[in-house]
Amino acid sequence: MVERVLGKDEVTGSIPVNGSSSFRHESKIRRSSSIMPRDIITFQCTECKNRNYSKTKNKKTTTERLELKKFCPHCRKHQLHRETK
Repeated sequence: MVERVLGKDEVTGSIPVNGSSSFRHESKIRRSSSIMPRDIITFQCTECKNRNYSKTKNKKTTTERLELKKFCPHCRKHQLHRETK
């Protein structure tokens, strides 16, 4: 670490040297997409078999397949949509 000096003996803080391990920001590490176990899933209408909607889900907390009642534009009414691969 290199210290930045103002005036004679006043030290205001430390500036990390390039290659130092303390140079990383923790907020960037937390936002990394490799840590988030989320998958994009698609929903298929049970009546006409068209794939109409997509959504993300956490594959660690929700292991079963999702079923939602959504509007199908091909059937032109609300139908049950199931998660597909």
